[in-house]
Amino acid sequence: MKFQVFLLAVMLVLAGCGQGVTGGSGLFEEESKVNGWLFKVVAEPGNDVLEVTLELKNETGQEAAVDFSSGQTYELVLTNQEGEEVYRFSEGKMFTMALVHKKVAEGESIVFEESIPTSDFELGVYSLQAELLVAAVNNEVPEDSFKQTIDVEIK
Repeated sequence: MKFQVFLLAVMLVLAGCGQGVTGGSGLFEEESKVNGWLFKVVAEPGNDVLEVTLELKNETGQEAAVDFSSGQTYELVLTNQEGEEVYRFSEGKMFTMALVHKKVAEGESIVFEESIPTSDFELGVYSLQAELLVAAVNNEVPEDSFKQTIDVEIK
């Protein structure tokens, strides 16, 4: 009987994975695989701030080089339920136009963190689009983009 209860609990946890929004923990996350790379976005609402973490993990089986075409390595866009943009990371910022080159060992990650101020936002559900602006992986343009969209709740 204990095994059946355990199995049911595991199935319920697995059923909730990959849905974009997670319930009581306050964490919202999504992940995808692109050409052997794991791209994960985690958003955690806090006091008047939305903490966002972007992780790109090398699961290709070998060291690889990731190139960004400028100092802007990612973009974050937050829209309300009406589809109106309420936040864009790059707005009002200037970035170096120099190529950014990062070597990533097998199993290692590149992590970016950003805090989005939310004190002026109305309470509710928002859509967060997160994208890594990767120009090339091992000198080749990736077939797919590193982009995720998740719903987050501002309370």
